[in-house]
Amino acid sequence: MFGYKVYIQTFSAKAKCDACKAVLGEVNGQLPVLTEGTETLLRDAIKKVCERYIHVNILEQICVVFEENVIRDLFAWIKKWESGLQPERECQYIHLCPRPVGFLLEPPPKQPVLKKPPPPVVPVIPVKP
Repeated sequence: MFGYKVYIQTFSAKAKCDACKAVLGEVNGQLPVLTEGTETLLRDAIKKVCERYIHVNILEQICVVFEENVIRDLFAWIKKWESGLQPERECQYIHLCPRPVGFLLEPPPKQPVLKKPPPPVVPVIPVKP
């Protein structure tokens, strides 16, 4: 799925994870809510953040990974979860951070919203004076 190992294989796992979370953390600050039709906005936000890291080797390489390999999959993943960008979860998903035991590849099923039953109808009995 993610064929980018060649770009960043020389960096430690911790360095890759930290760099991924740093980039996505900044992107999250610019684009806190992702909705349908905002893949282009995600791409633009990543490019904008990455322009500042052009001379920081690992961050530059992480940006190449995002721009060339994972934007579409990452956007689909975030959309599937129906949530905003969560840098640590997203970096785990794209294998730049270690996944914890029990890492979910699918969101848990939605729980039905339970509505409160209407209050009981109490008949009004007129009182005779």
